[in-house]
Amino acid sequence: MLSNGGRRDHFQTTLLASFLCLLFSSCGLPTYIYLYSPADFSASANQLSLTNNSNNYDSSEGLTQSFKGYELFYRAYSSQTSADTMSTALINKASIYSSDPDSFMSYANSAGFFRVRLLGSDGAPTDSTPLLSISAAKAQSDDTYYFNLEPNSDWLLSDGTTSQTICRSVADSTRCGFYKKANFLASSGDADYTGTDSPSTLYFVFFAVAFGTDSSTPWMTVYSAPSLLSGGVVPYTPGS
Repeated sequence: MLSNGGRRDHFQTTLLASFLCLLFSSCGLPTYIYLYSPADFSASANQLSLTNNSNNYDSSEGLTQSFKGYELFYRAYSSQTSADTMSTALINKASIYSSDPDSFMSYANSAGFFRVRLLGSDGAPTDSTPLLSISAAKAQSDDTYYFNLEPNSDWLLSDGTTSQTICRSVADSTRCGFYKKANFLASSGDADYTGTDSPSTLYFVFFAVAFGTDSSTPWMTVYSAPSLLSGGVVPYTPGS
């Protein structure tokens, strides 16, 4: 049996719990957006392919989806050994941070990975995000998109019908094309590249993530866990 003091304490605890319950049911508990990685991310000769994961579509959000599309990140090397080392490190970090995309992205940023960008009409990289924009209608499908790593012309992002030119994240927009070896100049401080100037062969490490925004926190960017290529490093022979 509870004493009078015990009853009083019990009543106060119950009252507080009821108040908190009412408070949160009125204001709403914070919600967190979870994004799924691409359904597939793979490489073949001079091409990357990415398949949309339709699980990112939320029917309750209608035309205003939290999921916006996908980003592709890269780092380039003139040494395959250096690229392999980074690829292995990236795989390890992806495993460690499998449930913490923000920490993985923080690591990738510190390791010198950069976004592949769309090329603007002025010939300079744009700041538009995401790289691959997916509409609410398209988010429901399992469409595949292609990154064509052209050997002697600008790289292209294609949905199979239309194409957009994509480029590097570099300060000097005159050297933002991926396809010219003369554009890769470590001596000029290229932040996205490690190696010798004008390499005859490049080795790329890529990863892809789903990209979204959290409407409960304005301008908050949300990423999925990364998708890494099973083959690791992608070799590429640039033009002159």
